Amino acid sequence: MLTTRGGLVPVAVAELVNEKPLAYPDGSWNQANGKPVSKHFVSVQSVYIDRIGRQLWVVDDANPQMQGLVAGGAKLVQIDLTTNRVVRIIRFGADATLPGSYFNDIRIDRSRQVAYVSDLGLGAIVVVDLTTGQTRRVLTGHASTKSENITMSVNGTP
Repeated sequence: MLTTRGGLVPVAVAELVNEKPLAYPDGSWNQANGKPVSKHFVSVQSVYIDRIGRQLWVVDDANPQMQGLVAGGAKLVQIDLTTNRVVRIIRFGADATLPGSYFNDIRIDRSRQVAYVSDLGLGAIVVVDLTTGQTRRVLTGHASTKSENITMSVNGTP
């Protein structure tokens, strides 16, 4: 089990097998057990299947419950869906991971070999070069990356 500031999480990433969650890609990635944060999931926010390359991309923001970043834990994990093995770990560097960062969603652009990861905490996009693994922040604080100041309602109730 992973221990987060919010409590115990039995599986961060799972595959449904016979209608039951099975740790994916394996139990090791879903258990801390004293391993470096670069070798296990800390706080998974998003998974994305790249159907062209048969890859699963896992965004680990390493900021459980938005209580603060776990040093060195923020990463993008690439898993080959054919072999069910981690093929690459791209660590978000200090240039991309700032105090208050909260990475949430990802999109892959295979034609440009880049990934776009949203930083909801500070309002930015982190661009990941999938060839080199380098990261850079863009649109930090721009209106297009900030939430709108609106009140949502359901059946007329805010």
